[in-house]
Amino acid sequence: MKRQLELLRWHAYYDGWPLTIRRIALKGLAKAGLAKSDPATLQNTSDQQFDRRFRVHTRGVVETDQLHLPENRKEHAVEYLPTSAASLGWLLSRLPVSHSEYAFIDLGSGKGRMLLVASEFPFQQIEGVELSTELHQIAEQNIQNFRSRNIRCPNTRSLNQDATQYEFPNLPLILFLFNPFSAEVLIPVVEKLLTSLQADPRPVYVIYHNPQHSDVFDQTGLFQEGFEDLQPGTGWKIYTNNFTRFESRDSNLSPENNRPIVSQ
Repeated sequence: MKRQLELLRWHAYYDGWPLTIRRIALKGLAKAGLAKSDPATLQNTSDQQFDRRFRVHTRGVVETDQLHLPENRKEHAVEYLPTSAASLGWLLSRLPVSHSEYAFIDLGSGKGRMLLVASEFPFQQIEGVELSTELHQIAEQNIQNFRSRNIRCPNTRSLNQDATQYEFPNLPLILFLFNPFSAEVLIPVVEKLLTSLQADPRPVYVIYHNPQHSDVFDQTGLFQEGFEDLQPGTGWKIYTNNFTRFESRDSNLSPENNRPIVSQ
């Protein structure tokens, strides 16, 4: 129950209370068999609310054939579809880390919505890696236009780059992936991450939404799946490496120091 209430607070923060109340009512009616659940419509309305409130453009599906991509990457690309802001906001608020020690990296960052959500936490730096020039340019504009009173990481940027060429910063890392590309691309990305960790051991969390190629992480021998209580719904996996320093939630990590104020 506490988990659901916290998630609703994040929905209220990003969607507003009217849509959140509607979400609660529809879920109750569906559970009672009096109405059909329509999560796609709710998410579409939520996406519109996010963009309207923060004066950005992150909603909508963009198919790969609508983008100008290198020929050798077209077959490995995946359509753009934004993740729920409330889901990532709640998850980041619950991770047992001191955000100011970490870099947040979104691989396949698209229009940059997750970068915007992450910027409301005091990360040391935030970077999105996006192959599509069109999506990268939209993300850059969104970062510039983002109208939030809770921005706590001004060091946020989008990089127009092939993920296999990305150099991971020498900081503790929180990596986010929303099934951004095929296993053929993910494998060299993870290999590069492992090389970076071998040269400079440090804690890493991997947040993998729609984990179509989770076996790539499973087979490394370094990352372990866990934190089921932090998954905001089905279709998420969270990995950590052996170096991760687990911090007690009863420590001095206060909400004021490590998460945005969730209010309207």
